[in-house]
Amino acid sequence: MARPRTKPALCASGRHRPDIHRTCDDDGVTRTHCLDCRCQLVRTLASRAWYRSGMFF
Repeated sequence: MARPRTKPALCASGRHRPDIHRTCDDDGVTRTHCLDCRCQLVRTLASRAWYRSGMFF
């Protein structure tokens, strides 16, 4: 079952939906992108939350 699309207003307020395809660096940084606005999201080993990096694909 597909997840419903969120409104762009949710991305504007910082509630992004990370994609399931992720890349991991040697430093333990995990990167992916938002399914709705396509911005790059970053997560480190110390934090369990996704943060917007400001870069776009």
